[in-house]
Amino acid sequence: MDLKKFDYVWLSFELNCRKPDPKIYNIVEKDLSIPSKNILFIDDLEKNLEIPKMKGWNVCQAVGTDLDKIKQCVEEFLKDETNGMIA
Repeated sequence: MDLKKFDYVWLSFELNCRKPDPKIYNIVEKDLSIPSKNILFIDDLEKNLEIPKMKGWNVCQAVGTDLDKIKQCVEEFLKDETNGMIA
């Protein structure tokens, strides 16, 4: 996947934090300065989705090979005009 197509991409190893440390999610929120309901977070592990769910983010549990599932999550997210950011 060409990550250059996205407005924002955060990679935990570049931020020197590991999910599910709350610090990493706080960095994303600070960088975006948008409502949490406008964030779609995709991760393969349920434990990494717990904090974003509590923060009000939209979440999708998928692995890199789940392209159809990821596409469906993104399409559903974008159908809601009040949303707008994918993390």
